[in-house]
Amino acid sequence: METHEVFFCNIQKFKEEDALLLLQRHFRARYFFPIPDRWESNAFQFSKPAEVAKAERERQGWAVLRRRSKSERKLTDVKGLEWEQFADTVTGEIYFHCEKTGDSQWVGPKVPDMAMAQARRNAQATLKVGDKVYYRFASGGGKVETMCFVTNVRQNDEDYSFLYDIAKLVSTTKKRGVPSKNRSEIEKWVTRGLLRQVPKSAEEIKEEQQEENWVMQLRRARDRDERGAQRQKQWEAEQARLKRRGGRKKAERKSMSADEVAAARARRVSAEKAIRDDEERKKKEELQNKAVLAAAAKAGAR
Repeated sequence: METHEVFFCNIQKFKEEDALLLLQRHFRARYFFPIPDRWESNAFQFSKPAEVAKAERERQGWAVLRRRSKSERKLTDVKGLEWEQFADTVTGEIYFHCEKTGDSQWVGPKVPDMAMAQARRNAQATLKVGDKVYYRFASGGGKVETMCFVTNVRQNDEDYSFLYDIAKLVSTTKKRGVPSKNRSEIEKWVTRGLLRQVPKSAEEIKEEQQEENWVMQLRRARDRDERGAQRQKQWEAEQARLKRRGGRKKAERKSMSADEVAAARARRVSAEKAIRDDEERKKKEELQNKAVLAAAAKAGAR
């Protein structure tokens, strides 16, 4: 007679009871004890166990999360299992899924040392706060790349990858086409693979090269001044030593000609002017980016 009732069996407990039942039969047959016709078991039940219900909820939750996530990369753990790294397009959270075992977890799997070293090398090519990048925001359907700014940088301790907070200015309009105050749209915990750095123009590359040259000139000028100060100290120490000895020989300090002094002063003035111009340019860029950063901080505080 079929009842079509659904029941649940604890496999581990059933195997333990089966082993005990076999041991009881051998013992009773050995010492001529009667063998009962019926045995009671605690491995079966009609109600769903709490552990099974929890596992089902977790599997359903991971399935929903995986449907709305975007695959970023694949990696192999120390056991040879292939894992896939996903990024939630709604919250930006990172998790890992193994197709072979069906396991999903927030913590990255343990990978071999070579893979970890490669991840460290890849993590070195990072962005910094204030860099301009392209990103596909969810508000635009995830299809259109929008230019935005990096507002914060974090590093993942598991795989040494970097996560970024980005923000863009959104200009809303009121009725009759009157623009209102700008607001910022923020996206947090974005991985490097989802960002594309804005290519630099020829003017920006030239400015960076000029900045490097100015920094090099300033460093050389400072090194030259330090060497001159060191030579001055050595000369003074030598003079003091000769004075203590009472010797008649006097160390003569090498003096610079008027042309050399004028040329050194001109180089110093040129280097200082270049540094001041560079500082003024950086101040202008900071004022332009402060609006985005301040709006991002204000929106994040909400």
